[in-house]
Amino acid sequence: FVILFLGMMGYRIPEDTIVTGFDNVISAQTYNPIITTVDRGWEKRSYEGMKHLIDLINGAPKRGIVKHESKLAIGESCGCTVSDEIKKKQANFINSAYTIPSERTMFDWHLSAIDSVTSGVKDFDEVHDRFAVLFDDDPQIGYQMYESDTFCICLDEAFVDSVNDNSPGRCLGYGNRMDVVFAIRDGVPLPRQKIDTSYIFPVFEKPDEGPNTYMISPLHAGSLVIGYAVFKNQFSLINMFYLNTWVMRVSDGMMRAKQSIQMGIMNRRLDEMSINDELSGLLNRKGYEKKAIPMLQKIR
Repeated sequence: FVILFLGMMGYRIPEDTIVTGFDNVISAQTYNPIITTVDRGWEKRSYEGMKHLIDLINGAPKRGIVKHESKLAIGESCGCTVSDEIKKKQANFINSAYTIPSERTMFDWHLSAIDSVTSGVKDFDEVHDRFAVLFDDDPQIGYQMYESDTFCICLDEAFVDSVNDNSPGRCLGYGNRMDVVFAIRDGVPLPRQKIDTSYIFPVFEKPDEGPNTYMISPLHAGSLVIGYAVFKNQFSLINMFYLNTWVMRVSDGMMRAKQSIQMGIMNRRLDEMSINDELSGLLNRKGYEKKAIPMLQKIR
């Protein structure tokens, strides 16, 4: 913002004035001019911090205070020359100014498709079938936001059961079983299934696979537990800030599906009540007109 404001005032960077940063954020490396700043080695610190956490879990002693040296990150805003690698990174970022809006539009289409999948359903089997059709008809609608085509959506069994028994559902933790309402592995949808919560997700890995990273994201509506989603090797969901939006849309969709299923159950019950005598259970006059008359007409 400082460079932008100075430019509006007619100053050239770095010819007229020098600007430096202090935190080496990604925008500093891709701005024009590239900003000279301070590299604090956050990636190295993160790895060491995670390693120390694992060591503590395994019983190792605390390391105490650990100092990390910062270093100068040279950029153009101080009049210095930068490497070809940094120049290439800057060019890629400038190109993304065009590609990101297009990618965002495709992501919005994907979110709209999720809304359609979870609207007006009669049961969770239909939710599964619609997701399968969505990814089978046009995989790019879904996969454009993913780095891999393997993920699943697991619903807490209490959430699924609350559709029929009108129970309030769970507000803390998960039950012993999860209902995998949709899972896709290597681009192929899997049948709807139930798994023990201790497994976390359906078995995804093959014997010859190398190491993989799985990301688990809770699905909830306020304090109500819905379930969770599991993604395999999908770092772009975090890097492109898509994850939170996707999770909220799927959570809303599952709540919409639940309400639709409950509405269908209530309508069927009301329909039965309207055509049956409450005391005897026999068809009443309305039931006679609705069921018996069509049968007589067919016989004639």
